[in-house]
Amino acid sequence: MGYDNKYSGAVVVDLETAPLSDAADYIESVAAPSNYKDPVKIAAYAKEKQAETVDRASLDPDLCRIVCLGYQFEHMEVVHVIPAENELHEQNALTLFWREVASKRLIGFNILGFDALVLLRRSLYLNVKAPRLQVDRFKHPQIIDLMDELSFGRQERRHGLKFYAKRFGLKVVEDGISGAQIPSLVAAGEWGQVAAHCEADVRATGLLAARLGHFRGVSEPAGVL
Repeated sequence: MGYDNKYSGAVVVDLETAPLSDAADYIESVAAPSNYKDPVKIAAYAKEKQAETVDRASLDPDLCRIVCLGYQFEHMEVVHVIPAENELHEQNALTLFWREVASKRLIGFNILGFDALVLLRRSLYLNVKAPRLQVDRFKHPQIIDLMDELSFGRQERRHGLKFYAKRFGLKVVEDGISGAQIPSLVAAGEWGQVAAHCEADVRATGLLAARLGHFRGVSEPAGVL
């Protein structure tokens, strides 16, 4: 593939998120169905729906926070992994990240659907200066989304990172942790596992990007999924 000279080199990015501690404060109450008449059942319904929304908050750029940020540059085996146990750590991680990836092409798996949106929104909330990335559906010259490419941009054809790692025969090892488990690991203070999982996703994404011709100089040490 050709490389646009405007963007010198590439960097693979992945992040882990968890709900804001006060996410529930921003969630509007949900009205119970019209056939609900019992006030107790109506209140229980509203509480249940709010809890479900909070559980999904780690996937909402406005209701989540970054708990770990990982990235890898071309021609480098080192993966930079920055756990963020609080907002100050998160702010520092974002400041360092944007400074180091300036003018780089960003590569990720579902980066247009999630990672880039969270990076930009959390930078805005935390007053961190970030570039004006184009994340429109058809205008994103600085970003390569491997999921979007492999699914031909079609929702119904999407598969996960683990699927493609296996399908392309990449040397990754299953660690039994999924992104959905990250909030509970954060709550339990298991920051080592959070960081390890983030690094593993970066390495697997890097290998996939190299297989597709977007990332250069990556060998194949086993990544962990």
